[in-house]
Amino acid sequence: MVMTTLTIQDVLSFGCYKSSSKKVDRDAVLPFIILPLLLLVATLSRTITIIVMIFIGMGALYVHSRPRQKNRSPFFFSWTLSSGVWMFLIFEIAVLRLLEITQLENFAFLLLLICTCYFFYKMKAIADFELATGSSKGKEYSPVLTSDSQYCQICQIEVNDRFFHSIWWNCCVLRQNYLYFLTGQILAFATILFVTNLGLTTVCQPFLLYGVILLPENCEDVYFEFQLAISFVSCAYGLGYLCIITLVLIRQILVFIPKFIAPRWRKLVNVDV
Repeated sequence: MVMTTLTIQDVLSFGCYKSSSKKVDRDAVLPFIILPLLLLVATLSRTITIIVMIFIGMGALYVHSRPRQKNRSPFFFSWTLSSGVWMFLIFEIAVLRLLEITQLENFAFLLLLICTCYFFYKMKAIADFELATGSSKGKEYSPVLTSDSQYCQICQIEVNDRFFHSIWWNCCVLRQNYLYFLTGQILAFATILFVTNLGLTTVCQPFLLYGVILLPENCEDVYFEFQLAISFVSCAYGLGYLCIITLVLIRQILVFIPKFIAPRWRKLVNVDV
């Protein structure tokens, strides 16, 4: 007969593992519950919409102001996914039911969305591969590091060719996947700009800017009907997301694009010399 003995430490470690796994699952699910509740509350009035959007913006600023090691959670990546999922569902279910969006406009939106998802998927896949087996693996895997290696406080590993860690995508952005990240951000900007303008010109009174380009003008009546209100609030949330992406792109232009092209520029100059 084989006897199995369990020490107190084994029991405690097993309990800690269960609780940590529950915490991870809870962190991943919460954004899919919190965000739609906030959007529903924001449909009550214009004042509440402004308060909710400010609350979300202040929450994002607080997250970025915290020490990096405290942002080690799938919550932020799930918030990104939930934002895309809920804005997509609201557009396809609420805005399209108003029958003012053409099939061509909806097709253009879906095409932009698919391209955006593809580039972000490639960004994460390359990051996972490089950190596990590629040339960017860190100190835990290889003692050989380049002069450009940095310690990621969130991944808790020293990484070669690292630019920064994106908590909203839950991965490091490296030289190997930076172009996918940058292209994904540009496509996300174009997608959100396009779909929010379609939504706002549908639920609000539009005016003709130039040619066939419409812009929203008067949105005072959107709170009298829930379908219009939820569509308007989703578009307002999309505009807030658009501001964040704009700041991200400005940072890329000022800091990381020069860092990305510097080695190639040096090689080109050396070849010319």
